[in-house]
Amino acid sequence: MENKKNQIKEMQDEKDIFTDLDILAKTKGGEILVKNLVKDLVTDIDSLCMGASTFTMQEFVTIASRMKEKINIVRVLSRAEKNKEFLTKQIKEEIADELQR
Repeated sequence: MENKKNQIKEMQDEKDIFTDLDILAKTKGGEILVKNLVKDLVTDIDSLCMGASTFTMQEFVTIASRMKEKINIVRVLSRAEKNKEFLTKQIKEEIADELQR
């Protein structure tokens, strides 16, 4: 029982984080951030295409790492609402399941 309560609390805490990220993503600043990150990704892809035959392995890895960081930020912000909704549903199911016991 206590373990289930802790699990529900952890899920609620995680949902709160996604709620905050969703709010950020929907602000003007969040929209600008995502738009600029996508523009930067296009620039990085263009750089990779133009310099693919001349880049050293270190240059290639550096650009790829930057791209991965930008993709992760865009992904977190763009999926925040869906993750929040999923966790809300999971929490409701866990609470209903706990009440039936």
